[in-house]
This record gives sequence, C-alpha cells and structure tokens, in this order.
Amino acid sequence: GAAVSIGLSIAINEIDNDVMAYISDADQVITTTGDIDISALSSSQHLFDLDLDTTEISIENLNDAGNSDGDDPDTPANEFEEDQNDDRIILTALASLFKAKGIELAEIDTIRSDWTYESFETEIELYNGYTVHLDPNYENGGDAGRVYKYIGPDRFDAGTDPVILNLSTVDYTDTTNWEQEPTACKLTTLEENERWMFITGDGTAYMLIKNPQGYLDITLVNINAISSAASIGAAIS
Repeated sequence: GAAVSIGLSIAINEIDNDVMAYISDADQVITTTGDIDISALSSSQHLFDLDLDTTEISIENLNDAGNSDGDDPDTPANEFEEDQNDDRIILTALASLFKAKGIELAEIDTIRSDWTYESFETEIELYNGYTVHLDPNYENGGDAGRVYKYIGPDRFDAGTDPVILNLSTVDYTDTTNWEQEPTACKLTTLEENERWMFITGDGTAYMLIKNPQGYLDITLVNINAISSAASIGAAIS
C-alpha cells in the first residue's frame, strides 16, 4: 500500500501546519500493543517573568488576541474587523512590554508575503485596501522593507477612470493615499488561560506560560522561521 506519515502538529492559526515530529513510511512500522508516543524537543531560553497585575494586559486579553473571531453575516457590524482592531491594541501593548524588558521585536516582516504588489511593479491599477511591499533599497519615500496600504481613491470613487500608478516612483509617506501597515505579529492560544505563543514578523517565537504564582514565564523558543511563515500569514497586521 501507499506510504503514509504519522505526525504531531502544533496548531497555529487554526491550521495544523507545523509538524514537530513524525514517522515517515509508517506502513513499515509494526506494533502489536499499546500506543505510539511521538515527541519532539525544542530548546528554549527563559527571558523574564511578567506580572500582569502591573500591566494593562490581562489573561482575558491574551485569550482574546489568541483567537480570531469571524464576521456574523446576520449583523450590520463587521465583527471580524472589530476583533482585528481590538487584537492589534493588545498586541501593541504586549510588544511594548517586551521593549520595556530590553527586547526589540522585528520592525520589518521578513517571512510574510501576503501583500498585493511589490514596489518595483509598474502600471498597476490600485484599489482601496491594496498593499505594496517596499524593496529593501527603496529610496523614493517610505520606510524600505515595510508594507503600505493604499487608502486613496480608486475607480469606484473616481468614476470609470482607473487609478494607474508606477509603484517604483511613489512617495509612500503621502498619508492622504498611503498608510503604513503595522509589523505583523501573531498570538495563538495553545491552552486557554495557561499558554500562548507569540510570533513576530521575522519568525521569532516566544512562549508565554502562566506559572503557579500567576506570573507569565516568557521564553524564546527555537522554531525555524520557515515553519513560522505559514502561521504569521494570517497574522494581525
């Protein structure tokens, strides 16, 4: 028969995409009794403890930001967008706590690629909400390596005339037409009220674990950035 794989995954973004341990060609594995225990060890480095009682973040906030709410089509409000905005506030506060401890998080996304266009592209028709990733050497206005969202008029605002731009000559500091996207980061609830994983824009992963004293143990986890890329693709940004 066809060979199959048995794997144990950590679920990030509601999708099991990070297989940490597996048995390949499992049709060649023979066992007559008992369970097969598959495990993987990942090295980690303890960074600091965090007393949430002294911060603006609560366990409930972490649970909230660690889970994404969908939109309810039966209501006029966009619950998904509202949840994204709320999560962004929590993640920004969390990043500030890391910075206060001397840990600088990545400001440039190096593993995501979910933008609409690259800045070297020309003769592009833009619609409101399209995003552009600036080349690391971009010098015509804007922070090189960052992502900008188009907030200017499109053909729906300008009638039948499309908005065509040469993206390689645009000044992305023009705040009437462009808005810099926050650096992507993702918080995932691994165990409600107990454990979370925080992944930054360069794939660096941190584990947040509540200890018996109620503090959060913050550890740097050794996870390959490529494995993190699929996780952060649906990140809060």
